[in-house]
Amino acid sequence: MPPKAPARGIDDGGRSLIGIGAVGRRCRDYRKWYADHDESLVTLFDSAEETLVHLSAVGDLVLLSNKGTNAVEGSLSRFGIRDHFSLVLAEEPSKPRKPDPEVFSMRISPLFPAVQPADCVVTGDTAADPEFARNIGASACFAEYGFGERASCDQVGYTHALGRLGDLVGIYGQHRRP
Repeated sequence: MPPKAPARGIDDGGRSLIGIGAVGRRCRDYRKWYADHDESLVTLFDSAEETLVHLSAVGDLVLLSNKGTNAVEGSLSRFGIRDHFSLVLAEEPSKPRKPDPEVFSMRISPLFPAVQPADCVVTGDTAADPEFARNIGASACFAEYGFGERASCDQVGYTHALGRLGDLVGIYGQHRRP
């Protein structure tokens, strides 16, 4: 049996520790704050609608987010872009999440059995995105225009850096579906 985590204290590195219950409360508080402020914080990137129209004509688009389902679905609905995505997967407590490769094998592949990871392009702005791409054998695009830290994405590595979302059209959107 693993040792019980202290409720509060200092670890060997001198960092302050908080108990598991406090972490859970902070997560719930953050999710409530985010839900309350989501509409004022989340906006579409430039050329998002045009890019999604073009790319969804080329292949199936899967939106994979570590954000909660309500936040993701709410934004997609508010911006009227849900129909561009063949599949939307957001954080679910009992399901694997990025960068775990089981996200692909358990959540995506059963719905798209003919799609191989090498056929996929993972685009995102946090290290979880290129790490997920690496873990499944897909290409990765770092979204420079996002809110993630470039240094952490550089450390993981990626195939392309995108200055804006519309750059995806030039990189991967040239060929139409057969």
